[in-house]
Amino acid sequence: MSLTSLDDKNSPTKNYFLFSLAIFGGFSLLSKSSKFIQSIYPLMVPRPNLIKTYGKNSWVAITGSSDGLGKQFAHEFSAYGFNCLLIARNELKIKKVEAELKTKFPHIAYKITIADFQKVLEDDFTKNIEKEFKSLDIKILVNNVGVANVSNFFSSNESENKQEIFINSYSTVLLSKLFINTILEKRKSENSGKYAIINIGSILGNIPLPYLSIYCGTKAFVNNFSESLYYEFKEKNINIFCLTPYYVSTKMTGFKKLTFDTITPEECVSSAIKQFAKGKKTSSGNWKHELISLMLGSGYFKEYLIKKKKDFYKDLVDRAEKINQLRKNRPKK
Repeated sequence: MSLTSLDDKNSPTKNYFLFSLAIFGGFSLLSKSSKFIQSIYPLMVPRPNLIKTYGKNSWVAITGSSDGLGKQFAHEFSAYGFNCLLIARNELKIKKVEAELKTKFPHIAYKITIADFQKVLEDDFTKNIEKEFKSLDIKILVNNVGVANVSNFFSSNESENKQEIFINSYSTVLLSKLFINTILEKRKSENSGKYAIINIGSILGNIPLPYLSIYCGTKAFVNNFSESLYYEFKEKNINIFCLTPYYVSTKMTGFKKLTFDTITPEECVSSAIKQFAKGKKTSSGNWKHELISLMLGSGYFKEYLIKKKKDFYKDLVDRAEKINQLRKNRPKK
């Protein structure tokens, strides 16, 4: 084929090429539009009757439930009629959350289990959690606990690196396995119905962001780990769902100002539970984050986002390092 034939307006080869390109673009647009519609459809339907699905007097266990998304999951599942096992590190804070929940939902039962996920590698870490898994009719586990550190990788704190990896990734593996083993043991003696695990991943698991390398890496693990479990257990009546939001205004994000890409915990969790109820294996939750997730399929948008966030986090790191240096150089009294 010659270059001349491609330049010829009447060339059959060129017409065929343009036609093929148009067909490909049309199918690509149709596919993305269909995916987006499927993502937001569950958000338009009425609140599902989850108690009917999982059974009366069912419990949900939530890690990291004293703040942010974990606390909001406790509120949302209480509104659905689930009793709640609140798993958290800070006893004082979680008791305040429990009191708040009891005031708002007096008909719901609550229990507290204290667990410091910084100690997740200790041999007896799961002892108290396992006891509750066996004694309560827990039908849903929410693996929410997580941390995020913004830093230069070469100067990052080794202890914080380990904690971020173990808390974000290993705790999800450990509790998922403990919960599934408890389910399978119960099914030996009773018809115990439907179960589910909700893991908190992130859109950032699909975006390689500088200065958040370990966080992005751990969330990529959670995203893929969850989807793998979904296919392994979907025929065993155990639904695995991974919530992959973008920015949510919580303590972890420094209560980031609300914008199009930053939503409230209420917006995130209420949407996510509707998606979960429809049996989806993964979702970014709120329609805004679903749209951002869809746009990341464009290489141009992804590169633009990485560059923009790189500049933002570099500025944060530089300012933090200047403050630390000033503190070190401060004259001792």
